[in-house]
Amino acid sequence: MLPYTRNQSYAALPLDLGIYPIAGCLMIYVILEKNAKSWLAILITSLTLTLIEWLAKEMGRVIYFNGWNIYWTFFSYFLPLVVVYGYSKVFTLMYDVSKKKRT
Repeated sequence: MLPYTRNQSYAALPLDLGIYPIAGCLMIYVILEKNAKSWLAILITSLTLTLIEWLAKEMGRVIYFNGWNIYWTFFSYFLPLVVVYGYSKVFTLMYDVSKKKRT
């Protein structure tokens, strides 16, 4: 990821702390509040994040190494979003979070 710094983690920090967590939160919001199908929301969120990274790669802002490609990128978004959705389901069951209690 560009710009070049001595620590490559710094270049990706805005994305790691910004767009990825927000995308996951928005996905969970759409699933829980708008009653979207979970598998469709996960798929659309994964594809959207992959498209954003592909555009950044095409513009020269992202560089892949060690055999990494856009397909691995998709799965690197898809699998964590499945885990996040599973965690949200466990959380809502454990703490009985429902619309009745929030109003």
